[in-house]
Amino acid sequence: MATFEVVTEAAGCRQLETMRNAYRQLYNATLGDLQRRLRRARTAAEWAAARLLPKDSDERRQAFGRVRQQWGLSAAGAQKTAARFCVGHFPKLTNSRVVQQVAKRAWQATERVMFGKAKRVRFKGREDFTSFGGNDNQTGVVVSVGTGTVRVGKLVLAFAADPDNPYHAHALQHRVKYSRIIRRMINGVPRWYVQMVLEGTPYRDPQHVTQAGERVGLDLGPAKIAVATASDSFQQPFCPGLKQKQAEIRRLQRRLERSRRAANPEHYHPNGTVKKGRKVWRQSTRYRNLRIRLANLERRKAAQRTSLHGQLAHRILTFGNQLHLEQVSYKAWQKWYGKAVGQQAPSGFVTHLIRLAATHGGGASLINTFQTGLSQLCLCGARRKKSLAERTHSCPDCGFTAPRDEWSAFLALHTGYSNGTWVTDLAGVALGLQSHRTLRPGREHYPGPGAVAVAVVGNDKLQAVGPGSTHGVPRVVRGVRTRAGERNLEPPVGDNGCGSGGR
Repeated sequence: MATFEVVTEAAGCRQLETMRNAYRQLYNATLGDLQRRLRRARTAAEWAAARLLPKDSDERRQAFGRVRQQWGLSAAGAQKTAARFCVGHFPKLTNSRVVQQVAKRAWQATERVMFGKAKRVRFKGREDFTSFGGNDNQTGVVVSVGTGTVRVGKLVLAFAADPDNPYHAHALQHRVKYSRIIRRMINGVPRWYVQMVLEGTPYRDPQHVTQAGERVGLDLGPAKIAVATASDSFQQPFCPGLKQKQAEIRRLQRRLERSRRAANPEHYHPNGTVKKGRKVWRQSTRYRNLRIRLANLERRKAAQRTSLHGQLAHRILTFGNQLHLEQVSYKAWQKWYGKAVGQQAPSGFVTHLIRLAATHGGGASLINTFQTGLSQLCLCGARRKKSLAERTHSCPDCGFTAPRDEWSAFLALHTGYSNGTWVTDLAGVALGLQSHRTLRPGREHYPGPGAVAVAVVGNDKLQAVGPGSTHGVPRVVRGVRTRAGERNLEPPVGDNGCGSGGR
């Protein structure tokens, strides 16, 4: 995917704005019609009968499919609805392929509500509908790489491409599958861009290298991330440079609220709360200027966050392209840590990191947190829940101590999927700690090479004995929990991702 700015005069901007508004109205009309159909379908007797059928059964799926087909709840039905609304002056302002994509977006929003993934849909205001595009490069939005132009309907515009920019040069060498027109407000002035979806692999900067096949363990938090490799570990906050912008945004928001209260005193109660009911808000010139400043600052903050995400992702990939991290619920984080998640965007970072790992020939393993509980697990096999205030892992049984987040990342490094479950190879963890420069404790805290730990299922404290235990008086450690009677702490083997500790 590549984005180029469109070079256009005032007349071209007005035509693009008229087209954008026409597609916005079609989107809202299609979305409203789909919502009416969904409400009527849910009150039908066939829908109620389908709900009584056993879940995850073919009969239930077929019954719901017949109801949706009856009420036109499908992508094809949405396209027919949008085509029916495209009358009057709309055919002169729109293209059939672009209308199909607009209808598809409306159907996707309705589908999320229908399957319970969203509570409601959002109709687009004048400033909310920011892009439109086709589904091929033959009609609608057509890019001609040879001439450096993009045709939107009958309007032909040039896009700015720098031949000396390796990113631009790489992008223009690939076939354009389809394109979209994007509108961005910069300092209160609309600027237009063409975004091309290209065939092939994205451009890769020569300075961004990775160690193919090496594994990296990650432990993510709402505002911090810990990274562990076979020899080192570190942790750092997400996007540390955004705090200053966030403080400035908050000051502007307070100024906006004061300006709005001063211009509309009749809309507020004496205690400062807003009165209920329909209101017409007056906006002063100062208020409108402050809104432009705030929107521009939010745009700059988002761009900086994307840049910081990319820098951190490339730093992590220098250690390896095989990522091991826990699969967490980012929606739950939004409820618990709303401000931190909204500012740092950890979900967007993980998506970006996994995509970059794939382009470097690697991938990601998303560990089930309910099966592993890495933040509760100790080297000796004991499990203990910790409060959020405990940032250091300290085991009262074996005495092992380590930074909590870095320890969880190191455990993720030795966790793999085997026989239908996620397993942490504690034997491999113990051996890996002996050569780890960051997490390595005193050598008496874990068995030496060649030691044998008797593995009795339970919480009994056991003695580590063997030729490798040359630390004077043997220290007490907890046995590794396995089904076997004993385990030799040899280096992990096998290619199942969990070493010799797999069950």
